[in-house]
Amino acid sequence: MSVRDLGRHPRQNGTLEDLRSLLNGFAIREGQVDLEAKFTPNILNTTVYIISMALQVCTFAVNYRGRPFMESLFENKAMLYSIMFSGGAVFTLASGQATDLMNQFELVVLPEPLRNALLLCVSADLVICYLIDRGLNFFLGDMF
Repeated sequence: MSVRDLGRHPRQNGTLEDLRSLLNGFAIREGQVDLEAKFTPNILNTTVYIISMALQVCTFAVNYRGRPFMESLFENKAMLYSIMFSGGAVFTLASGQATDLMNQFELVVLPEPLRNALLLCVSADLVICYLIDRGLNFFLGDMF
């Protein structure tokens, strides 16, 4: 684990904790959880799926180094398009704009306050992780 990872992981764990505290107001748990029951989509499953997908996209986007050892992100079109498509999918699913796609993934439309908080957390996480990475790279040099 590098110094960059040590800076990014607390931020991503903070994002998960923020969303967990928000979910307490929306997710209602009824009695015991039946582990043998058929899967039914709910707010908790939807939020966990979207945030885990967003954290993966963030990790790929921030960790990509480019020059001098690899192509820059703009030269590596496959990686650029993959990050753009995945990031777009995260925001589309989180905003609830593609109901057919959400049904395919077995996700539910989130209530507006939770949806707005989720979009804000995902956006802030990406920006803050990028700034942490570039800041550490600037102050400690490109030794990673």
